[in-house]
Amino acid sequence: MRVYSNVCKAILIVLIGVSFVWILFDQEKSEEIERQPQGYHPSIFFEEKTFFDQVLRSDKEETVGATVSGGVIPHHLLATDIISEFFSSIPSDQSVERVVLIGPNHYERGETVFITSRYGWNTPVGDVLPDISLINKLESATLSLEVNEPMMEQEHSMGAIMPFIAHYLPEAYVLPIVISRRADLSDVKGLAEFFEEVDIKKTIFVSSVDFSHYLSSAEAEENDKKVLDVLRRGDLKVLLKLNEDYTDSPESLALLLLLMEQQGIFSFEVKDHKNSADYTNKPEAETTSYYSLVFTR
Repeated sequence: MRVYSNVCKAILIVLIGVSFVWILFDQEKSEEIERQPQGYHPSIFFEEKTFFDQVLRSDKEETVGATVSGGVIPHHLLATDIISEFFSSIPSDQSVERVVLIGPNHYERGETVFITSRYGWNTPVGDVLPDISLINKLESATLSLEVNEPMMEQEHSMGAIMPFIAHYLPEAYVLPIVISRRADLSDVKGLAEFFEEVDIKKTIFVSSVDFSHYLSSAEAEENDKKVLDVLRRGDLKVLLKLNEDYTDSPESLALLLLLMEQQGIFSFEVKDHKNSADYTNKPEAETTSYYSLVFTR
């Protein structure tokens, strides 16, 4: 009788063990399925020679020596050197599991203030996968947001940056967020508040933004100084009133400032500042200006 009882106990323990292993396996399988993108965007914003030339140069740059929490970079590929230098400045020992990439809705496509994507990006240097789990949470939040794959595929504020993420942060998932010029301060604050409930310890927030447009180099320089002052003061109301004479996405910059403030970060380093005239040698022509800003903790 005692032998029978011991056998039953042994069988029960084995069954419990098998069930536990199966639950873990099933959970891992579900998580793996959730990580899979619903499709892929092609890498239509990529300049091979410029990319690899700058990556080779930037890989020799020194890192910032602190944990990078956020930054501002251009999406104009004329300024590939600035983009490369920003990503190469992230310390090699900093664990980055997620990049929240924020940028303008250049063509004002879609019906909502915010647009995201469940697709990944196929780039010549590797695939970039979307953070499906966080995208699902974002979509269920009370925000003016939609998933719009056709629009996202044509948006260079997102697509132009993906090869750099694939190269410098190949293990990171991406949450792409495109913001309409229709967004007001309450919209931006609402999205910032969403991230208060998210574990962001291994997240970097990056605003993909160009600055002054269509002015001469001298005019752009004056406007760049003004917008930099607004950013340093954190004056969101003034920032959101700025037009393309100053930046193509004050909304993306405002969101980044709020996200940094949530982490107790109120200042940034100007890593680089250039104008398209620096590349074309045509200072009197219509130009675009660029900043690289780094927020560290």
